[in-house]
Amino acid sequence: MNRRGVALVVVLWVVAVAGTLVVTGLGTARRGIATSSYRLSGIRARWAGDACLAVGRATLEAALSDDRYSLWQDLGALSAELDTLRLDTGVGCLLKIKPADSARLDLNTASREQLLTLPGFDDEIVELLIAIRRIDNLQQLLNRLPAPKKDSVMTRYAELSSRVQFQPSKVRAVGVGIVNQKAIPAVAEDWVRSGSRIAIVGRELF
Repeated sequence: MNRRGVALVVVLWVVAVAGTLVVTGLGTARRGIATSSYRLSGIRARWAGDACLAVGRATLEAALSDDRYSLWQDLGALSAELDTLRLDTGVGCLLKIKPADSARLDLNTASREQLLTLPGFDDEIVELLIAIRRIDNLQQLLNRLPAPKKDSVMTRYAELSSRVQFQPSKVRAVGVGIVNQKAIPAVAEDWVRSGSRIAIVGRELF
């Protein structure tokens, strides 16, 4: 092979290597951009989730200060009230909130099927409870029951008391960030009520 042929082979080899390096570099750059974009979305989602949690606490505390305790009992109403807050261009948040102490059944929010699993409860008692739906203790329910039904509940009173509650003692609130129309669970807090204030007793980042 003459010198010109050798030079051509070398040039072609250099071009091939350079092309490979360029393609590899572009792939790495794209992955880096995608990773940076993902991290940025996570940061914005956490900021948005924190904002929703702060608004949720403030809304609850304002309600408690006005003696509107029903909002603490009806957590679905609070979630609906804070459904998709817009915080910035392409960024919003929503709040998902539920009782954290799920071992006990909340008589003010439980479904008909759940209530029928309670000792001493039958269709008539459950229908009456659903019609009332706002009680603070078992005695209020007993006062509304006819004598035979009251006796049925009283014979299981101790067991019933250990299985029910009338408002959540602790709630789990999850701040969900919405970034470019994508919902990203970002941060969760456990709240307890202390008078008209909400105390944070637990926090978890996703």
